Amino acid sequence: MNIKVIYCSETGNTKKIANAIADALGVGAEEITENMQIEDIDLLFVGGFLKAFTLVKPTKLLLKSLNNPAQTKKVAVFSTSATGKGIRKYADKYLKDSGIQIVGDFEALGSYMKSNPGRPNEEDCADAANFAQTIAETLKNS
Repeated sequence: MNIKVIYCSETGNTKKIANAIADALGVGAEEITENMQIEDIDLLFVGGFLKAFTLVKPTKLLLKSLNNPAQTKKVAVFSTSATGKGIRKYADKYLKDSGIQIVGDFEALGSYMKSNPGRPNEEDCADAANFAQTIAETLKNS
């Protein structure tokens, strides 16, 4: 199975989660770039963070660019934020008519200013790794 992990991180919170997911799957994690090409991926993990209660632009633009199952058949999303909620509603919105299946989402608290110091922590990273392994194993066996 061809798996890729990509993310956008400003403070390092989402990068920690991306690396935990990538390590659990035995792949690398790449930061989202402006003209990133996504093609022929079986399972794509897309990560970002919420700032001022909205998904940051690089992750939002990448999700919007996924419009063809030839790019990726399945997507799992993950994010960090001060509230620990958010990316799934954006993925649902942007991938709605793409033919690409969303197979899971993971959201973790991230430390920001005085909120959630020390997050994501080791437990959050372990939870992210378990999330990734469960999705990959489920798809491998289906």
